[in-house]
Amino acid sequence: MPKTASNMFLEGPLGSIYVRTALPIIFVMGMNGLLAVADALFLGLTLVVLAANARHPSRRLGLYRTDPEGRR
Repeated sequence: MPKTASNMFLEGPLGSIYVRTALPIIFVMGMNGLLAVADALFLGLTLVVLAANARHPSRRLGLYRTDPEGRR
């Protein structure tokens, strides 16, 4: 008689089956959360730069100068 393949989800202790199934899911969800935080940081920095350039576009071009006493 040929041997049938064993299914790891049907044999063995229930606790270890839960752990082997949950660890990859936890890893993927954690990476998704970290990437969402990184995206939010980059988006926030981009918005700050855009807002600063919209308020003072001449500073970006180097046309806005002040003397040491703070006058324009």
